[in-house]
Amino acid sequence: MLLRTTLLRHDRRGVSNVIVAMLSLVLIAIVVSNVILWSYQMNELDLERMQEKINVSNATRVTRSPLSTPITDYTITAGSKIGGSYTLTKTLDNVGERFREERTQIFNAFTVTTSETYRLCLNNDFKMDLNAYPLSYIRGIEILTRYNTTVDSEKWFLRAFNWSSSDFEVLDIQGNQPIANQWNDYAANVTNQWEDYVNSDGTIRLEFADQGNGTDQATIEIDFQGVRVIIDGTSVRLKNSGQYSAHIVAIWITNSTDHQRYSASLFINSGEETEYLRVELNLPEGNFTTRVVTEKGNIAVFP
Repeated sequence: MLLRTTLLRHDRRGVSNVIVAMLSLVLIAIVVSNVILWSYQMNELDLERMQEKINVSNATRVTRSPLSTPITDYTITAGSKIGGSYTLTKTLDNVGERFREERTQIFNAFTVTTSETYRLCLNNDFKMDLNAYPLSYIRGIEILTRYNTTVDSEKWFLRAFNWSSSDFEVLDIQGNQPIANQWNDYAANVTNQWEDYVNSDGTIRLEFADQGNGTDQATIEIDFQGVRVIIDGTSVRLKNSGQYSAHIVAIWITNSTDHQRYSASLFINSGEETEYLRVELNLPEGNFTTRVVTEKGNIAVFP
């Protein structure tokens, strides 16, 4: 009986030793596999980092956004359309949409008469991207119009819709005196209270009209009309010459007295070239250096 008890104790110890050995082997296998996997991942990350190549070809100040062109056909409140489409006013190509002044009718309590003057008045909407150009960074708006008229006896005016007062207001009280039968460039900008002319969704509504005293009927052709915002930002020109997509996470602007870091989140595909615009990034005067940092830790420098 004593011998059997002793043998049972030895058997239990043997089983315990086997279990401990098996668990140890499992733990060792897990540790070794994790080390191998970690080493592989590190080697892969190092390889991707070595093959990542970002180039900065330029860093320059930007004072204007791209031009926004009409989004629909013009609404005519006086005059008539005689040819073309609003799509022709989106590019500077000497081909535009054509309109004609018309006499207006005057209504009173007893009769309806026709005025002695010819009128043309039309408006359209333009849409600004407030995600790219937040209102807090806009410093004004600028309107560009290129038109041709057959009559030069009266001026032409640009008006903007005031979303607070729900009415059009003259942007340039001087107006534009055209030269007949040639292209005339008319620009107007607003830097004071410009917020009144930008709706909450970024819409700017413009009106283009004659002076209202012309007795000769004119034909008008609008070659181009566009709106842009005035800003003070920075454009960084980037190119990904590497084999992998790159994630830009920071931009440094440094000079002899200042080191400024700006957080970023920009993905650039392999072979892609892009212009990265930052409206809140102001370049210093004089010499400076631009450094672009990727998520993998690579740095591209533009002195």
